[in-house]
Amino acid sequence: MNTNIRATKNRFFISIILILLVAGGVISYVQYKTIISEETNTLSLQHKNIHRSYDFLLQKLEEDLFAHAKILLQSKELREAIYKKDRKKVYELCEPTYKLLQSNNPYLKIMTFRLHDGTSFLRLHNPQMFGDSLHPSRETIIQTNKEQIQSTGFEVGKLNMVYRAVSPIFYNEHYIGSLELGVEPDYLMQALKKVGYLQYGLLVKNLDTSAALEKISFSKIGDYFLVKSDPLFAEKIDKINLNEHQTKLACCGRLYTVESDLDLLNYKKEPVAKILVGFDIHTILTRTEEHLLNSFLFIIVVIVLIGVLIHFGLNFFMKRLEMTQQQLHELNQTLEQKVREQIKKNQLQEQHMLQQSRMAQMGELLSMIAHQWRQPLSSINAIIIATRLRHTLKDFNLQNKSDQENLTAYTQKQLDSVEENVINLSNTIDDFRDFYKPSKQKRFAFIHEPIDKALDLIKASLKSSLISYKNEYADTPQITMHFNEVTQVILNLLQNAMEELLEHKTKDPMISLKTYSDEDNVYIEICDNGPGIDKEIVSKVFDPYFSTKEKKNGSGLGLYMSKMIIEEHHEGRFYLKEDSVLTCFVISFKQVQ
Repeated sequence: MNTNIRATKNRFFISIILILLVAGGVISYVQYKTIISEETNTLSLQHKNIHRSYDFLLQKLEEDLFAHAKILLQSKELREAIYKKDRKKVYELCEPTYKLLQSNNPYLKIMTFRLHDGTSFLRLHNPQMFGDSLHPSRETIIQTNKEQIQSTGFEVGKLNMVYRAVSPIFYNEHYIGSLELGVEPDYLMQALKKVGYLQYGLLVKNLDTSAALEKISFSKIGDYFLVKSDPLFAEKIDKINLNEHQTKLACCGRLYTVESDLDLLNYKKEPVAKILVGFDIHTILTRTEEHLLNSFLFIIVVIVLIGVLIHFGLNFFMKRLEMTQQQLHELNQTLEQKVREQIKKNQLQEQHMLQQSRMAQMGELLSMIAHQWRQPLSSINAIIIATRLRHTLKDFNLQNKSDQENLTAYTQKQLDSVEENVINLSNTIDDFRDFYKPSKQKRFAFIHEPIDKALDLIKASLKSSLISYKNEYADTPQITMHFNEVTQVILNLLQNAMEELLEHKTKDPMISLKTYSDEDNVYIEICDNGPGIDKEIVSKVFDPYFSTKEKKNGSGLGLYMSKMIIEEHHEGRFYLKEDSVLTCFVISFKQVQ
């Protein structure tokens, strides 16, 4: 026995160690994926931040340039000097502003006034150069001259590019020229460096290098020329693929992720240059490796500790097991008898609970029968009273043959009505007797058929209660249903509506019944113009035994049983239409596919 126990202990110990190793491997893999996901999220966040920063800086630059231009051009004296082509006066008025702008932004390199035909009138950055015609490459200025509106965009010159913000100038409501402010893209690159430890490069598209080939050697990648760069791009420009969103490069002992989708656009929103952004991810990768190593070591230590604890625990458990084996052997001898006794006890308890459940269901059925019998019995009573009253008032002269025939016809009609209500009472018993039988068969029927059947049973009471009704039947497909059950549901809703209308003495009481369908379902909607249901009890109306008619012996099962019939027996829906100004209940059935 001891040998078997020890062999079992060893197998169990080895199994636990294997499980711990597998669990450690899974945990390590999950942590690895988590760390990689965090790294990816960090890079994605950096990417989003650089784009947000770029968009913000460019928008702020545009707003500042146009704001300064607006302040300058608000001077009537300046506009008059431009109109009169007084270059000296214009220079004296604008020089302080130009120096202030340059001190605030040293990358502001251009401040030029041009006449309406594009001819340069005054360059604040080079006052000695003027009178030259507008070069065709200055599309932003051409756009302003043509449309007489503000224009912005990056433009490429022979060896460099600038961001131009051009404002139209008007004097006495006549267009007289434009003011051009130009800022080098270095402004954006230097501002973006504040976002993090980044490296930048500027690629210009279709640059004309013919004038500088003897002086400068430009690196070319696709249609772009590298004109400005930090060391990363100066050394590794040939490794970058502009068709890919990201490229990883190693430089100077560090690893970078290069973003190449930061486009500089002209006034037509076409890319004319790119800013390359290199994120230093060396620190992130180093931290990731350290985290993974620490996690792995921690898992190994935990596995060893758990293994030691399991070893000592198993030894202790085996000793206790040996001590209790005899006790277990004795218990096993009596356990079978105890199990049989407990099973018998449980069976008796289940039978008792089943009997209680059946009694509760019987009470529900009796309550529903009583609820449904009330109207037919009232109709029979009304027929008896009406017949007795006519006899009391001697409406028929029995000596007259014609009155005798009328009396016979009237009596037969009343007896037929009594018989119809008695049949209805009998059918009610039959329907509810079979209510819980799962073998009850469905049949095909149009949705208006159970409505008509229910109206036939209750329309005499509606008429005697001076309650009118109207039905609107749409052309709906047939569905499968337990016909009598659906009729009982509709009859219950009509009875509830009638009682509410009578209790609250509603003016011009009306019940409307409507059918319609959509692609998937067929609907019955029954509404009345009564006072509605209190919002405080709307959520309870379908609860079992909840009733607002307790003083009238309401069972609180009508709507509960109706909902059960529709939703459990027909897989439909039964609900209160709360958004209606009327009190409306809606029944929906799935169409037969």
